[in-house]
Amino acid sequence: RQSVPGSHGSPVFTHHHTVRLSSRRRPTLVGLARRLPSRPQPMAPLMAANGQQQEELLDTGPSLQDAFKQFRNRKRQQQRQVPTKVLRAKAAERRAKDPTGDKERLRAKFIAKCLESIGIPYAERYHKPGDELYGRKEYLDCCALFRKALRQLRPDFGFDVGPWNQAYLFATLPRKLVLSEVKPGDLLFVEGTYFKGRKKQQKGNIVHVEMFLGDELGSGPESTLASRDHWGCVSIQNSFKYVSPWYEITALHWRSLDDWLEGRCDPVALPDCFAGHDPYGETAQRVGKKSVFDEGAGDADDEAVAAAAATLEV
Repeated sequence: RQSVPGSHGSPVFTHHHTVRLSSRRRPTLVGLARRLPSRPQPMAPLMAANGQQQEELLDTGPSLQDAFKQFRNRKRQQQRQVPTKVLRAKAAERRAKDPTGDKERLRAKFIAKCLESIGIPYAERYHKPGDELYGRKEYLDCCALFRKALRQLRPDFGFDVGPWNQAYLFATLPRKLVLSEVKPGDLLFVEGTYFKGRKKQQKGNIVHVEMFLGDELGSGPESTLASRDHWGCVSIQNSFKYVSPWYEITALHWRSLDDWLEGRCDPVALPDCFAGHDPYGETAQRVGKKSVFDEGAGDADDEAVAAAAATLEV
């Protein structure tokens, strides 16, 4: 396979498609469709030697030292940011001028930002030195893909998304949809029960999240954008229907993106689970009382571990 230089200095192989959009033009769904590859990226094969190795990899997380570095870097970045209250007020003014048009513009912009992550691997811990996807500068699992886009578009949305995983994202999008109502950009949350790798179930049993693309932006009527394969990359999937090697899928939940587009990010679907974050900058942020060694730490993702590590002064 032939490789070309990537945007971060690392090689990008030709079977991974990267969508680059000019910042000078506002993206539209039609414009996005013209820029997409004609075929979805195939999922990478599972490369673990045996089932035991797969289970060990699934439960492996960052060291406390690495976690603290991530938290420190994020804290420094936050100190340089415009206060959330200011951005929220500006976003509200913008929405008030053209509510419908603003939602369509922001939906298209969010989709475009997510598509820019095509080709980014799921996680480094599923690879070893010498592997094609080892040592990259960036990795995105299923929920980090969408958190990244939300943070990059922070001035547009007017809120700060919390550090938790797909269960938290699910909690912040309460508007239910049936498949016939779903539009490109709406999210699919997968409910399931783990039978391998992870012993503790997710909150609400929400184990995965993907973005609907459909015929207009994807490879077919059931097409999605997802970071699904632990040994692969963010890619366009032919269908949201799949079989997982880690969990049994028990339900699919389609959720409208509208709450985010209208400036709301409250975990109303699971109000007792995610109380340690204020997305609007009205109150001081806190990490929470639990340590990364507590039983509940497994419900958070790597970024939550990083935040908790800072309290230990590693």
